[in-house]
Amino acid sequence: MAYRSTAANIVPGAGSGIPQIFLYDGLNQTTTLLSASCFGSAAGANRSLVPVFSGDARSLVFQSWAPDLVVQDFNQSSDLLACQLYTTEPIPLFSVTVVAGAGPGQGPWLMWPAAPGKTYVVQFRTSAGDAEWHVLAGNVTILGSQAYLNDPSAGTGPRFYRVMAY
Repeated sequence: MAYRSTAANIVPGAGSGIPQIFLYDGLNQTTTLLSASCFGSAAGANRSLVPVFSGDARSLVFQSWAPDLVVQDFNQSSDLLACQLYTTEPIPLFSVTVVAGAGPGQGPWLMWPAAPGKTYVVQFRTSAGDAEWHVLAGNVTILGSQAYLNDPSAGTGPRFYRVMAY
């Protein structure tokens, strides 16, 4: 179970009063602070929004305004973070940054760390309850270890994105 809470007594270091994301493991009776700062054992420095499990329940996605969940997050905007669950390795963190377009009528830019040899497809839906994902038009650009894609749909309302690697 994943949830959002401002409670100070769930795990050590989470007592900031700012909404944080927690993952409860019923099998092991443990709770993990997922929105922890990457600079120590404290909670993220800003709010995180409600978490959502992927369709296969192997990943958890949440949006956060905290600038300290990943190293070098200098965009002063919210980020979309994904945690892979059910692995014997430490839970990896994947972050997609969404930045507003540079001018009127320009859609947002999506940016994420690119892995060598991977091909990416970005999909969207306009509501969390939509059953179908749609492929986002455009080409993913990879510069060094960073991937970029512009969503040309400026002003069409909210969108939920997912990035898939092959």
